[in-house]
Amino acid sequence: MDNIEKARSKLIDYIRNTGQSQAVISKRIGLSAATISQFLNGFYAGDNEEIAMKIDSFLYLQDMRTAYTKAPDFTDSLKNTRKIINTLDYVYANKCTGVVAGVSGCGKTTALKNYQTLMNGVIYIQADATKWSPCSVLKLIANSILNEPCKGSSSDILDKLVMELTGTDRLII
Repeated sequence: MDNIEKARSKLIDYIRNTGQSQAVISKRIGLSAATISQFLNGFYAGDNEEIAMKIDSFLYLQDMRTAYTKAPDFTDSLKNTRKIINTLDYVYANKCTGVVAGVSGCGKTTALKNYQTLMNGVIYIQADATKWSPCSVLKLIANSILNEPCKGSSSDILDKLVMELTGTDRLII
């Protein structure tokens, strides 16, 4: 089997195994869908060797991508992560307030979200630039805890939260 037939066969297998359309694959390779179709059906009038090389290169890249393992989304052995987890453990165990701070990109959010998934009773709230007022943050917390939209003044919402959380072992992040 020559290079052209091998490329044709490998691409047909790739299409069958991935379920991707010829149009999607042709775009990823940088060829027209018509060129791929004609090549696969043996009717391409242009340089078949060049098309076979492009297909081989594309398939090689796909093989490399599947061969390399993905970096973990979370690693609890990193120094920053350990500090965050230790802080959260201390705050949770002692029912007190703590602060987690650090530069952008150091893993704070990932560590906090992971902690929430691992620990029972932890509530994770993420405020953004539009949720900066005390009332907005209280509403985020209340919506998460009460599972319903919360209305009223900041004082009303705080009273509802205190009633709901008193006597529970909950940690709000």
